[in-house]
Amino acid sequence: MDSAGSATDPTAQEDARPSGAAVAAIQHVNLPPFWPNSPSTWFLQVEVHFRLRQITSQQTRHWHLVSCLPLNVADDLADILASPHPSHPYDTLKAAIISRKSESEHSRLQQLIAATELGDCRPSQLLRRMRQLLGGPSAPQKEKLLRELFLRRLPQSMVSVLVAAGDVPVDTLAEMADRVADYSWAHSLNAVTTLPPATAAHPALASIENRLDALVRRLDDFVPAHRRPSSRFQMHSRSSTPPRSPELRPPDAPRDVSSSTVCWYHRRFGASAPKCTRPCCWSGNATTGH
Repeated sequence: MDSAGSATDPTAQEDARPSGAAVAAIQHVNLPPFWPNSPSTWFLQVEVHFRLRQITSQQTRHWHLVSCLPLNVADDLADILASPHPSHPYDTLKAAIISRKSESEHSRLQQLIAATELGDCRPSQLLRRMRQLLGGPSAPQKEKLLRELFLRRLPQSMVSVLVAAGDVPVDTLAEMADRVADYSWAHSLNAVTTLPPATAAHPALASIENRLDALVRRLDDFVPAHRRPSSRFQMHSRSSTPPRSPELRPPDAPRDVSSSTVCWYHRRFGASAPKCTRPCCWSGNATTGH
Protein backbone atom coordinates (compact mmCIF):
# COMPACT_ATOMS: atom_id res chain seq x y z
CA MET A 1 0.00 0.00 0.00
CA ASP A 2 2.80 2.35 0.96
CA SER A 3 4.81 1.33 -2.05
CA ALA A 4 1.91 2.03 -4.35
CA GLY A 5 1.38 5.45 -2.75
CA SER A 6 5.00 6.37 -3.14
CA ALA A 7 5.03 5.21 -6.73
CA THR A 8 2.23 7.60 -7.54
CA ASP A 9 4.00 10.59 -5.91
CA PRO A 10 6.56 11.89 -8.48
CA THR A 11 7.45 14.92 -6.33
CA ALA A 12 8.54 12.70 -3.44
CA GLN A 13 10.70 10.62 -5.79
CA GLU A 14 12.32 13.77 -7.27
CA ASP A 15 13.08 15.24 -3.86
CA ALA A 16 14.48 11.94 -2.56
CA ARG A 17 16.84 11.33 -5.44
CA PRO A 18 18.00 13.75 -8.18
CA SER A 19 17.33 12.72 -11.73
CA GLY A 20 20.01 12.47 -14.39
CA ALA A 21 18.89 15.78 -15.90
CA ALA A 22 19.06 17.49 -12.50
CA VAL A 23 22.59 16.18 -11.89
CA ALA A 24 23.69 17.38 -15.33
CA ALA A 25 22.16 20.81 -14.66
CA ILE A 26 23.99 21.10 -11.34
CA GLN A 27 27.30 20.35 -13.02
CA HIS A 28 26.86 23.26 -15.43
CA VAL A 29 25.76 25.96 -13.00
CA ASN A 30 28.27 28.28 -11.28
CA LEU A 31 26.51 30.45 -8.76
CA PRO A 32 28.02 33.87 -7.96
CA PRO A 33 29.96 34.21 -4.69
CA PHE A 34 27.86 34.98 -1.65
CA TRP A 35 27.41 38.71 -1.07
CA PRO A 36 27.06 39.42 2.68
CA ASN A 37 26.26 43.12 2.09
CA SER A 38 22.96 42.23 0.43
CA PRO A 39 21.83 38.59 0.61
CA SER A 40 18.51 39.49 -1.03
CA THR A 41 20.26 40.84 -4.10
CA TRP A 42 22.48 37.75 -4.19
CA PHE A 43 19.45 35.45 -4.22
CA LEU A 44 18.04 37.36 -7.18
CA GLN A 45 21.14 36.40 -9.16
CA VAL A 46 21.10 32.83 -7.87
CA GLU A 47 17.53 32.23 -8.96
CA VAL A 48 18.24 33.67 -12.40
CA HIS A 49 20.87 30.92 -12.80
CA PHE A 50 18.35 28.33 -11.67
CA ARG A 51 15.79 29.51 -14.21
CA LEU A 52 18.33 29.53 -17.03
CA ARG A 53 19.15 25.89 -16.25
CA GLN A 54 15.49 25.04 -15.61
CA ILE A 55 16.22 23.86 -12.09
CA THR A 56 12.89 23.92 -10.28
CA SER A 57 13.23 21.15 -7.70
CA GLN A 58 13.39 22.34 -4.09
CA GLN A 59 15.84 19.59 -3.22
CA THR A 60 18.16 20.30 -6.16
CA ARG A 61 18.19 24.00 -5.42
CA HIS A 62 18.86 23.24 -1.77
CA TRP A 63 21.84 21.01 -2.59
CA HIS A 64 23.29 23.58 -4.94
CA LEU A 65 22.81 26.39 -2.42
CA VAL A 66 24.51 24.46 0.39
CA SER A 67 27.47 23.60 -1.84
CA CYS A 68 28.33 27.27 -2.52
CA LEU A 69 27.90 28.78 0.95
CA PRO A 70 31.07 30.15 2.62
CA LEU A 71 32.18 28.24 5.70
CA ASN A 72 31.36 31.05 8.13
CA VAL A 73 27.83 31.35 6.71
CA ALA A 74 27.28 27.59 6.76
CA ASP A 75 28.47 27.46 10.36
CA ASP A 76 25.87 30.05 11.32
CA LEU A 77 23.19 27.91 9.64
CA ALA A 78 24.29 24.56 11.04
CA ASP A 79 20.90 23.87 12.65
CA ILE A 80 19.04 24.41 9.36
CA LEU A 81 21.54 22.39 7.36
CA ALA A 82 21.42 19.49 9.80
CA SER A 83 17.63 19.26 9.62
CA PRO A 84 16.40 20.52 6.26
CA HIS A 85 12.70 21.07 5.76
CA PRO A 86 11.07 17.90 4.34
CA SER A 87 9.11 19.59 1.53
CA HIS A 88 10.61 23.07 1.06
CA PRO A 89 14.31 22.84 2.00
CA TYR A 90 15.43 25.56 -0.42
CA ASP A 91 12.82 28.14 0.59
CA THR A 92 13.49 27.47 4.28
CA LEU A 93 17.25 27.84 3.88
CA LYS A 94 16.85 30.99 1.78
CA ALA A 95 14.65 32.63 4.42
CA ALA A 96 17.13 31.72 7.16
CA ILE A 97 20.08 33.20 5.22
CA ILE A 98 18.28 36.47 4.54
CA SER A 99 17.08 36.73 8.13
CA ARG A 100 20.38 35.93 9.82
CA LYS A 101 22.92 37.51 7.46
CA SER A 102 21.15 40.73 6.45
CA GLU A 103 21.75 43.94 8.35
CA SER A 104 19.13 44.87 10.88
CA GLU A 105 16.74 47.68 10.10
CA HIS A 106 18.28 49.76 12.88
CA SER A 107 21.76 49.33 11.40
CA ARG A 108 20.53 50.26 7.92
CA LEU A 109 18.82 53.40 9.20
CA GLN A 110 21.97 54.41 11.08
CA GLN A 111 23.99 54.13 7.87
CA LEU A 112 21.31 55.97 5.94
CA ILE A 113 21.36 58.89 8.35
CA ALA A 114 25.06 59.15 9.21
CA ALA A 115 27.29 57.10 6.92
CA THR A 116 26.13 57.79 3.36
CA GLU A 117 28.13 60.45 1.53
CA LEU A 118 28.34 61.45 -2.12
CA GLY A 119 32.13 61.11 -2.37
CA ASP A 120 33.16 59.99 -5.87
CA CYS A 121 29.73 58.50 -6.66
CA ARG A 122 27.25 59.94 -9.08
CA PRO A 123 24.09 61.30 -7.42
CA SER A 124 21.97 58.50 -8.92
CA GLN A 125 24.33 55.90 -7.43
CA LEU A 126 24.01 57.55 -4.04
CA LEU A 127 20.21 57.46 -4.29
CA ARG A 128 20.20 53.76 -5.11
CA ARG A 129 22.43 53.02 -2.13
CA MET A 130 20.20 55.07 0.17
CA ARG A 131 17.08 53.33 -1.11
CA GLN A 132 18.70 49.96 -0.49
CA LEU A 133 19.51 50.95 3.09
CA LEU A 134 15.99 52.22 3.62
CA GLY A 135 14.67 48.79 2.62
CA GLY A 136 11.10 47.56 2.52
CA PRO A 137 8.42 48.40 -0.03
CA SER A 138 8.19 51.90 -1.40
CA ALA A 139 5.73 54.20 0.39
CA PRO A 140 4.99 57.94 0.20
CA GLN A 141 6.40 58.50 3.69
CA LYS A 142 9.62 56.71 2.82
CA GLU A 143 9.98 58.57 -0.46
CA LYS A 144 9.59 61.90 1.32
CA LEU A 145 12.24 60.95 3.87
CA LEU A 146 14.51 59.65 1.12
CA ARG A 147 14.15 62.90 -0.85
CA GLU A 148 15.06 65.02 2.17
CA LEU A 149 18.11 62.92 3.08
CA PHE A 150 19.24 62.76 -0.54
CA LEU A 151 19.22 66.54 -0.95
CA ARG A 152 21.20 66.93 2.28
CA ARG A 153 24.00 64.77 0.85
CA LEU A 154 24.45 66.91 -2.28
CA PRO A 155 26.62 70.06 -2.59
CA GLN A 156 24.78 73.30 -1.90
CA SER A 157 25.50 74.63 -5.38
CA MET A 158 23.79 71.57 -6.89
CA VAL A 159 20.81 71.79 -4.52
CA SER A 160 20.27 75.42 -5.57
CA VAL A 161 19.72 74.21 -9.13
CA LEU A 162 17.56 71.21 -8.22
CA VAL A 163 15.06 73.07 -6.03
CA ALA A 164 13.98 75.06 -9.07
CA ALA A 165 12.58 71.82 -10.54
CA GLY A 166 9.74 71.84 -8.04
CA ASP A 167 7.97 68.79 -6.62
CA VAL A 168 9.30 66.07 -8.90
CA PRO A 169 10.05 62.43 -7.99
CA VAL A 170 13.34 61.84 -6.27
CA ASP A 171 14.53 59.62 -9.16
CA THR A 172 14.03 62.58 -11.51
CA LEU A 173 16.02 64.76 -9.14
CA ALA A 174 18.86 62.21 -9.22
CA GLU A 175 18.92 62.25 -13.03
CA MET A 176 19.02 66.06 -13.03
CA ALA A 177 21.81 65.99 -10.42
CA ASP A 178 23.82 63.66 -12.68
CA ARG A 179 23.57 66.15 -15.53
CA VAL A 180 24.54 69.04 -13.26
CA ALA A 181 27.53 67.07 -11.98
CA ASP A 182 28.63 66.22 -15.54
CA TYR A 183 28.37 69.88 -16.58
CA SER A 184 30.27 71.10 -13.52
CA TRP A 185 33.06 68.59 -14.11
CA ALA A 186 33.38 69.53 -17.80
CA HIS A 187 33.33 73.25 -16.97
CA SER A 188 36.04 72.83 -14.33
CA LEU A 189 38.23 70.85 -16.74
CA ASN A 190 37.82 73.52 -19.42
CA ALA A 191 38.74 76.26 -16.93
CA VAL A 192 41.94 74.42 -16.00
CA THR A 193 43.00 73.85 -19.61
CA THR A 194 42.39 77.51 -20.58
CA LEU A 195 43.97 79.12 -17.51
CA PRO A 196 45.50 82.52 -18.49
CA PRO A 197 49.19 83.25 -17.83
CA ALA A 198 50.10 84.41 -14.33
CA THR A 199 51.12 87.85 -15.53
CA ALA A 200 47.78 88.38 -17.23
CA ALA A 201 45.82 87.15 -14.24
CA HIS A 202 47.86 89.25 -11.76
CA PRO A 203 48.83 92.71 -13.07
CA ALA A 204 50.68 93.51 -9.84
CA LEU A 205 52.99 90.53 -10.40
CA ALA A 206 53.69 91.68 -13.96
CA SER A 207 54.61 95.16 -12.67
CA ILE A 208 57.09 93.69 -10.16
CA GLU A 209 58.69 91.58 -12.88
CA ASN A 210 59.12 94.63 -15.13
CA ARG A 211 60.74 96.64 -12.32
CA LEU A 212 63.16 93.82 -11.56
CA ASP A 213 64.15 93.60 -15.22
CA ALA A 214 64.82 97.36 -15.32
CA LEU A 215 66.93 97.16 -12.14
CA VAL A 216 69.07 94.38 -13.60
CA ARG A 217 69.66 96.43 -16.77
CA ARG A 218 70.74 99.46 -14.69
CA LEU A 219 73.21 97.35 -12.73
CA ASP A 220 74.68 96.00 -15.95
CA ASP A 221 75.19 99.58 -17.23
CA PHE A 222 76.73 100.76 -13.94
CA VAL A 223 79.44 98.10 -13.66
CA PRO A 224 82.20 98.71 -16.31
CA ALA A 225 82.85 95.94 -18.74
CA HIS A 226 86.46 95.47 -17.57
CA ARG A 227 85.26 94.90 -14.02
CA ARG A 228 83.13 91.95 -15.10
CA PRO A 229 85.61 89.32 -16.33
CA SER A 230 84.14 86.10 -17.49
CA SER A 231 83.98 83.23 -15.07
CA ARG A 232 86.13 81.19 -17.45
CA PHE A 233 88.91 83.81 -17.33
CA GLN A 234 88.69 83.99 -13.54
CA MET A 235 89.02 80.25 -13.19
CA HIS A 236 92.03 80.21 -15.52
CA SER A 237 93.75 83.02 -13.62
CA ARG A 238 93.28 81.32 -10.28
CA SER A 239 94.53 77.97 -11.54
CA SER A 240 97.62 79.29 -13.42
CA THR A 241 98.92 81.95 -11.01
CA PRO A 242 99.75 80.83 -7.47
CA PRO A 243 98.95 83.24 -4.64
CA ARG A 244 101.76 85.46 -3.51
CA SER A 245 102.80 85.43 0.11
CA PRO A 246 103.63 88.69 1.85
CA GLU A 247 106.85 87.16 3.21
CA LEU A 248 108.30 87.03 -0.34
CA ARG A 249 108.51 90.84 -0.52
CA PRO A 250 112.18 92.03 -0.46
CA PRO A 251 113.15 93.48 2.91
CA ASP A 252 114.58 96.59 1.29
CA ALA A 253 111.39 97.45 -0.57
CA PRO A 254 109.88 100.32 1.34
CA ARG A 255 106.11 100.67 1.65
CA ASP A 256 104.17 103.81 1.09
CA VAL A 257 104.60 105.30 4.56
CA SER A 258 103.21 108.72 3.85
CA SER A 259 100.47 108.02 6.36
CA SER A 260 102.86 106.76 9.08
CA THR A 261 104.84 108.84 11.62
CA VAL A 262 107.74 106.32 11.74
CA CYS A 263 109.59 105.32 8.60
CA TRP A 264 109.61 101.78 7.32
CA TYR A 265 113.27 101.15 8.30
CA HIS A 266 112.76 102.07 11.93
CA ARG A 267 109.56 100.03 12.09
CA ARG A 268 111.40 97.04 10.59
CA PHE A 269 114.85 97.27 12.31
CA GLY A 270 114.26 99.63 15.21
CA ALA A 271 117.48 101.23 16.55
CA SER A 272 119.58 99.17 14.08
CA ALA A 273 117.94 100.78 11.05
CA PRO A 274 120.61 101.31 8.35
CA LYS A 275 118.98 104.54 7.28
CA CYS A 276 115.94 106.70 7.76
CA THR A 277 113.47 108.33 5.42
CA ARG A 278 111.65 111.56 6.10
CA PRO A 279 109.35 112.40 7.62
CA CYS A 280 110.16 110.14 10.58
CA CYS A 281 109.67 110.83 14.26
CA TRP A 282 111.85 108.00 15.56
CA SER A 283 113.01 108.97 19.07
CA GLY A 284 116.71 108.58 18.20
CA ASN A 285 116.65 110.91 15.26
CA ALA A 286 117.33 113.96 17.40
CA THR A 287 120.67 112.55 18.61
CA THR A 288 121.72 111.07 15.28
CA GLY A 289 120.75 114.10 13.27
CA HIS A 290 118.24 112.27 10.98
